[in-house]
Amino acid sequence: MPNQLPSRGYVLRGEDQVSPIRPARMSADLASTTYVTPGRADPRLVDPHLEAVVEQAAMEARARGFRAGHAAGYEAGRQEGLALMQEQARLLAERDEIDRTRYNAYIEDLVTRVTQAAQQAVQVQTPTLDELYDLIATMTVELAESLVGHHLQVDGCGAKDALIRAMSGVSRGVSVTVRLHPDDLAQIQEFVQDVPEWEITRLVGDPGVELGGVLVEAENLEIDAQYGPAFERVRKVIRP
Repeated sequence: MPNQLPSRGYVLRGEDQVSPIRPARMSADLASTTYVTPGRADPRLVDPHLEAVVEQAAMEARARGFRAGHAAGYEAGRQEGLALMQEQARLLAERDEIDRTRYNAYIEDLVTRVTQAAQQAVQVQTPTLDELYDLIATMTVELAESLVGHHLQVDGCGAKDALIRAMSGVSRGVSVTVRLHPDDLAQIQEFVQDVPEWEITRLVGDPGVELGGVLVEAENLEIDAQYGPAFERVRKVIRP
């Protein structure tokens, strides 16, 4: 074939050349490859130094890509966590506002009913005054129960206050057993450790004791520091 070039090639050797060309590593057939002009070898195709440079560049590129991806992922996770915390805080604030609004509406309703009952007092005859007295007394007790219950629910220290009131009526040196609601047991166990002058021999979780109240028992003494029985005694006094 007239256009076919003769198959010729040669290897560059360092001792044969004065130039800074490095010896080539023949990892490819330079005579037949399409990337080499016939009769001329390109050392960049098989230069081991160039391969090392390319490999180092690839490693550095992978490392930069990993660092960039890690930083972007960390920042995205941090932003997502902050957004979640803000959303939870917003929901808690909304729930608290709803509870507060409902409670205020309930108190306003009680006050309105008491006011209306008082206004009707001037319009009733003497035989109905006893009924009006019972109504006002009952509503007063209900209002007191609501206020105390709300205080115990918000403050979360009802059992501690009840225990302090009960132990104020116990003489020093008297061993007592304290009964309280199981949900208040852990809080009171931690609290009594800081009051060594109290001679409390046992703390008993009793579901029969109301939440936020205590029942102190000694050999010849029993002190009931529960709000429920206290309000019941008030009802018996105002409505015998």
